[in-house]
Amino acid sequence: MELNRLRDDPGRRIEPPDEVKTTVLFSDRWSSSADRSKRLRQSQAFWKSLLVPGLGQLSMDRKGVGCAFLAAETALVGGLIGLRTYAARVEDDYQTFAFQHAGITIGHDHQFYVDAGNWMNERLYNDERLRERDFDALYNNPEDVWQWDCDAARAEFKRMRISSDRARNTAVMVVGGMILNHLFAAIDAARGASEKSSLSFAPIGTSGGAVVLSIRVKGK
Repeated sequence: MELNRLRDDPGRRIEPPDEVKTTVLFSDRWSSSADRSKRLRQSQAFWKSLLVPGLGQLSMDRKGVGCAFLAAETALVGGLIGLRTYAARVEDDYQTFAFQHAGITIGHDHQFYVDAGNWMNERLYNDERLRERDFDALYNNPEDVWQWDCDAARAEFKRMRISSDRARNTAVMVVGGMILNHLFAAIDAARGASEKSSLSFAPIGTSGGAVVLSIRVKGK
């Protein structure tokens, strides 16, 4: 009968039974609730691992991945502390060495120590700057003087200063690695939370004019 009416009036819209409308509306609401739950789970996992890499994964029982991120963070923090401690200790050593072997007083900036390590005394350094007409780089203050007792001492001082600088530069790269570790852990935790569980709806038949849906909850 309905098929004959459709042939007589091709533009006529067929309304589904009320039971179908109600079922679909209920499913949409359930799906919307599941989406909100997933977004909340993603947000919580993201912020946990952004704060402490691996924490979001551990809260979802992803122990392998969580422990890997946490171990990486521990190693990076330990490396950072070690590098900064070493750099500070060597800096104190080369400043003391410079005072003993070149008469350089404590308190100069980093560039002064770089220049002192490249020249036997400030007179030779200033002569070179004058030839280059780089007057702003001259050392004219009475405290900006040095005289190495031998070239070997100057070379040893330069080696110590470079070692300290390299440690500080490496520490900066470690900080960058820590930032990346936090970001990667947070992103991975959010993605893992989105895959943690999902709802699926599939029609499996009809009953009394109503569509019967199969609702599956899939967990990982």
